[in-house]
Amino acid sequence: MEILAWIKDFAKRQPLKIMGVIIVALVSLATMNLVLLKLFPALDTPLWFPISLSSDPALNISGLPYAFLFLIVLYWMVKERGLCRGLFATWMFGLVLIILGNLIQGNVDIAFRQPLYGSIVPFQYYDDALKIYSWREWLNAFNAHQTELFVHSKTHPPFAVLLHYLVIQFLGNHPLRVAGVFILISSLSIVLMGFIFNELGLERKNRNGLVILFSVIPAINIYTAVSLDGVILTTCVLYLLGLIILVHRPNFAMSGMLLLVSGIILTNLLTFVGIFLFAVGALVGVMEYIFKRKPGVLIATGVAMGLFGLLIYGLNQFGHYNHIQAFFTAAHVENPLGFQGLTRPLNYVVTRVECVSELALFFSIGCLAVLFRKDRLQLSFWANGDDVVRIALAAIVTLGGMFVAGLNHTGETARSCLYIYPFLLLMFYKSDIFLIRDLIVLAGLQTVLMQLCCYYFW
Repeated sequence: MEILAWIKDFAKRQPLKIMGVIIVALVSLATMNLVLLKLFPALDTPLWFPISLSSDPALNISGLPYAFLFLIVLYWMVKERGLCRGLFATWMFGLVLIILGNLIQGNVDIAFRQPLYGSIVPFQYYDDALKIYSWREWLNAFNAHQTELFVHSKTHPPFAVLLHYLVIQFLGNHPLRVAGVFILISSLSIVLMGFIFNELGLERKNRNGLVILFSVIPAINIYTAVSLDGVILTTCVLYLLGLIILVHRPNFAMSGMLLLVSGIILTNLLTFVGIFLFAVGALVGVMEYIFKRKPGVLIATGVAMGLFGLLIYGLNQFGHYNHIQAFFTAAHVENPLGFQGLTRPLNYVVTRVECVSELALFFSIGCLAVLFRKDRLQLSFWANGDDVVRIALAAIVTLGGMFVAGLNHTGETARSCLYIYPFLLLMFYKSDIFLIRDLIVLAGLQTVLMQLCCYYFW
């Protein structure tokens, strides 16, 4: 009876109407997608819109024990005592939830080996890294052989593959060991998010609650483990921590600039969409100067641009690697016919809808619904509003502009745009602990369902 009363009370607190509208909208879009695929089979949208799957959904029976363990840990964490721990303990629990979440897909091989190493047919960064005899010679020849690499490697800078090569050199050709390193690096994003919420002055329970929420929203839980995008997530959160310090502190903070610059450079060495961070920095910097006459973010972003420019110049002169040429080659691989808005307008429109829909679904329906309840977020948005919210809005506007420009040809948007979720989570930093706990439960339940029913193709 006590559990039934709790469930009834829990349901009353949720924005069920908004959640219902979101679900109906997603189902309607998925239905429209099926109709369009029947009429236009050449469209690039996935059959199971908006999720890209390598196989049809099916219940992973072998994952049920892990799902049960996941829910036990989740239940313990949302209890009063679970959120009163230190940041290190919260990081460990977040890491456990990510590991258990991926094990729900069935077993260790499916969860951690296949996403890194592929299965029967090689196609990952790891597979390209195994072919490297001399990293210097490989880097020198990257521009000439970029299009001959596997699908992910050819659309990223060479350092995405070289990172795998470096770890393999230390640990040998043992995919599970290498996977462990990637999981550990990716999980550092959890700690960095904790530092961000510390900087914003959150109480321990609220900070820990948001850190756990970060760990269980579907995008982070599904795609952080054994994924280069999880590593990129960590470098982006490093940047975000620096940005928050520069914005939140009254005086210019050298530590903030160092973190921001480090995050930008590391991110841009691993992915070409690292330009996103430059754009966010410029937007936030302009708003900071207009509203507060603080030039710190603009200065730090300018320093980052200058240093990265010097770095790619040095790589060109001494490593014979042309970063700009590699960027345009990757863009051509993604869109060989040019800008889809002109060459394939229908495909352009439906894939833009797909990208936004996938990001929304993987944020969790509960979190998305609360974003439409400004009163529950306790936020103010514009000139006399909240600096932190302006950072989140700058990120959303920037990513929206990149989608308009044609970013993400199709598929796996939640993975490749994993870096947007820390910015979205900033919208909840003023939420009370009761709302945060509810969101943890909603996101955790959705994650369990998604991990149980699908295998997510990296």
